[in-house]
Amino acid sequence: MKILSIVVPVVNINENLNILFDSLSKWKDSRIEIVIVNQTQKKLDQSLIDFISPINVIDYLTEHIFSAAIARNTGANIASGKYIFFMDDDAILHSNYENLTELIQLLDEGTLDLIAVQRGEMINGSYSTHWPGNPPYLDFYNFPRYIIEWNLIVKKSFFLIDLGGFPEVGVGSKHSALSGEAFVLIAKGIEKKMNSKLLASIKVSHPGLFEKAKSLKTILGYSYGAGYAVSIIMKKQSKKIWFYWILRIVISAFKDLYEKDRNILTLEKINEKHYRLALARCKIQGFIDGAKNKYPKEQFWLNTQAEKVKKLK
Repeated sequence: MKILSIVVPVVNINENLNILFDSLSKWKDSRIEIVIVNQTQKKLDQSLIDFISPINVIDYLTEHIFSAAIARNTGANIASGKYIFFMDDDAILHSNYENLTELIQLLDEGTLDLIAVQRGEMINGSYSTHWPGNPPYLDFYNFPRYIIEWNLIVKKSFFLIDLGGFPEVGVGSKHSALSGEAFVLIAKGIEKKMNSKLLASIKVSHPGLFEKAKSLKTILGYSYGAGYAVSIIMKKQSKKIWFYWILRIVISAFKDLYEKDRNILTLEKINEKHYRLALARCKIQGFIDGAKNKYPKEQFWLNTQAEKVKKLK
């Protein structure tokens, strides 16, 4: 049995995968494997596989392209590792050998259900973190600030049996909730009193996620999905937690309306006022739909919201 399986969904084989493999090559441990959920219909180059040795590479080719959530769940079922490290094909590991050894020692102990490693991006050759601090563990108040789909290391048995895998509320979904699958997963874990740890010494960057310009539909989908995910995971919690998150959603929507320096910009030329209104509206609508146990709105609704903003420019 392997100690760690790194699960990577791949839709396009490009130079990013070479960079990922290069960053993982620091791990010279035969107890580690990489499971590539390969949806490209093209086998990996053998030289790429040889480069990562002694890490075992499983190139699992799929017949069809499916959502990232299904791809990750598929990889977890194939994996033989005690723990699963979920990464993306354009993510990069930034850690030295000593830090990686520390992580393997933690996994060897086997007492943790989940480890969240530090997430960020590379700016002008330097690592810039997206963590506001380093608390010892995740709870209902801090988890959205620290986790995302590609910085999670989860015990395989806990992931598949206790959490039921990633839900289809996330990137690649066929509805309007284009974010939130990690939120739902971690909230389930906190509810089950999982033993978690935030490990700042292991760093991962994801250049594709932090591009400044995205399509308007994608941005609105992230906003709707954030509201939806938070709502559906809070329903069983205390009134104190509910009040905290309702207040936080309201404040977040208020910031969407008035915050001047947003990190994400849309590709389309639009009226900024109506753009901010749409962000707030989608986030609140997502929260309401989740609270009412409604299935996420279809992509048609999201397209309509985007078109409305473009027409009002």
